[in-house]
Amino acid sequence: MAGLQFLCAYFTYDQGKPYSWLFFLFVVFFSVYGELNNELRDIVVDQKAGIRHTADLIGLKWTKILMIASIVGAVAVIVTFLAMQVIPIWLLIVPAVLGPMLLAEQLWRLVRREANVVDDREALHQPALLVGVITILAWFIADKLPLG
Repeated sequence: MAGLQFLCAYFTYDQGKPYSWLFFLFVVFFSVYGELNNELRDIVVDQKAGIRHTADLIGLKWTKILMIASIVGAVAVIVTFLAMQVIPIWLLIVPAVLGPMLLAEQLWRLVRREANVVDDREALHQPALLVGVITILAWFIADKLPLG
């Protein structure tokens, strides 16, 4: 549903940039992942309450597959933005430095096979979100600096 909010802003303040539709796809992919994650997290309680939703209807396996496909789609859009030079390449330095620091504990558990990316995904959300927010903040600040 987050994609609809983006479309409202897009059509209200149309900047005429053709790659805006790719950003819409990124928002949709990310939103689908988030929604399915919440449904998966709450599935036992929702079933007891008689609430039916996508995760309950398609099952755990297909919900996890759809979540992975959504993340892959979001990453594909980011790679496309990098290839189109909409996102500057230098910006990759920020998540490359912050990611290992903020995700060290979770990554170490994955390497030692004490955790599973799909089943233990909640532990990755907060650090990954923080990396994303700091990266966008760095991009915004760098864009506003009067260089050259």
